[in-house]
Amino acid sequence: MVIVGGAALIGENVGDWSFLVVILGGAWLVGFVVRRRSTDLSRVREDNRDLSARLAEAAAQLIEAQRRLTVSAPAPADLAALTAREVEVARAIARGMSNAEIAAELFLSEWTVKTHVASILRKLGLRDRAQVVVAAYESGLVERGSSPR
Repeated sequence: MVIVGGAALIGENVGDWSFLVVILGGAWLVGFVVRRRSTDLSRVREDNRDLSARLAEAAAQLIEAQRRLTVSAPAPADLAALTAREVEVARAIARGMSNAEIAAELFLSEWTVKTHVASILRKLGLRDRAQVVVAAYESGLVERGSSPR
């Protein structure tokens, strides 16, 4: 429709026709680029929504993990329930020692060390040796930078 109106106004001059072709071609190109960018922007917007939802979920998981960590850390009163030997074993576990190494260092049998480890886990309400390590550091039973063995 625009071409017909433009042709009626321009007449038969070739220069005018060339000018019209350039203008219409430029308008088409701008429309094409704008449509393409609009599609890209809507895709990016959707990706950002997905990323935002994922970040919110990750933040919620971190908050929950932090809450569980603070709840599961034994209170100093819980550590008072440990015997002196269990405290020694807990410190050795926190330093990364195996049951055999603890037994050799404390002049105990491996079976006795296993018994102490089980007692520590039960008294502090922990699942495994890794939690004993965390509990020992958080409670101050072992300090950062202490000798590993």
